[in-house]
Amino acid sequence: MNKIIEKITEKDRVFGSLCLEAEKSYQDSNYFSALACLFILTEQIVKHSLNKNDGNFYQSTLEAREEDIINDSEFQTINLVRDFRNKLFHENHYSLGI
Repeated sequence: MNKIIEKITEKDRVFGSLCLEAEKSYQDSNYFSALACLFILTEQIVKHSLNKNDGNFYQSTLEAREEDIINDSEFQTINLVRDFRNKLFHENHYSLGI
């Protein structure tokens, strides 16, 4: 795992830091924090690949699929992650995670 995180950090320090934080949170059994880092990381990588700083995450994933940055399977997986994130963080279910 450390070699993967090192390679990510070589490409982008912010993404590498998020990976390290997710890994550390997981090792500390802080799974909610680890998930939050992974959700943020997924969204930011998609937007970074499109040279976007903001905007709707779903629209960004559609655009990434249209531009062949991600394939259909990756789109479906990211969409499931996005849906899970929305339920957990945006529909007030986060208290269950805490």
